[in-house]
Amino acid sequence: MLIHAFAKIADEYPAVQLVIYGEGELRAALEALVAEKGLDGRISLPGNVEDVAAHICKARIFTLTSNTEGMPNSIMEAMALGIPVIATDCPCGGAAALIENEVNGLLVPVGDAFALADAFRRIFEDKEFERKLRENACTITERMAPERVNRAWETYLNQL
Repeated sequence: MLIHAFAKIADEYPAVQLVIYGEGELRAALEALVAEKGLDGRISLPGNVEDVAAHICKARIFTLTSNTEGMPNSIMEAMALGIPVIATDCPCGGAAALIENEVNGLLVPVGDAFALADAFRRIFEDKEFERKLRENACTITERMAPERVNRAWETYLNQL
């Protein structure tokens, strides 16, 4: 989905690069898709890296296009760095628990590369919207602060 969406906007934003971190059984298929789309020089797949925050801290957008997802630490980490996040609104709803759509990030339907491409365009074209997402994303550190989460669990468990 991410590669297909990027292919839809690549000509519009020739300076934009896509970097996909991680490693898995689909690597060869992803590399083939990148080649098929003619985006070898624009999309890189460095695999697993040490200190991901150091690699993504200057990213313009962080994207997670899962078909299903629990509570994604990667989204929280990107938001804590003030990176606008676009994620699929997938079951079990972890991204939706973190992202208030159009306030601190964007949610798009699972598998909808057109919606993802439009979300990229919205951030690239609207600097004020991008600024708002960056500022609001950072509040995740307050919402998910260990003492706050621990207190919520303690309250919940005491009610049982």
